[in-house]
Amino acid sequence: MSVRHRGWLLGLCLGLLAPTGAEAQLLGTLSTPITVATIGRTNAATEGIVPEQGSGVKIRLLGFFLTSKYMVQVQFQDRAGTACTGTMTIASGGSVNVPVSPPGWVCETAANQALDLRVTKTGLTNSDIVVGGALMWQPSR
Repeated sequence: MSVRHRGWLLGLCLGLLAPTGAEAQLLGTLSTPITVATIGRTNAATEGIVPEQGSGVKIRLLGFFLTSKYMVQVQFQDRAGTACTGTMTIASGGSVNVPVSPPGWVCETAANQALDLRVTKTGLTNSDIVVGGALMWQPSR
């Protein structure tokens, strides 16, 4: 079999294996737009990183990158304070990276809730903490 025919056959097989609409939703395939939000948070910040998206809409965190000059603890949560992830410690000058990996996601807020990042100083620094980075998210029903 020639290389051209093998490529065509591979394309046909992959096309047959791709999930359809209902299957894609079940598998969590990204069917709604992905949005990138930048992060610049201090331990005193109170506004949500991603605001509420409307009635019955959840916010699905797909992946993120966080960095800090000083040691700090961070946790994603919804506006009500319900934890969306566990507490993560970023070492001084370190970072935490969770890449987007479809068809999964990191966490999801409850409906009608903003996504927030709680930043907590550790006892090792008296400086003001700033956590920078970016996250990718999408609305979900």
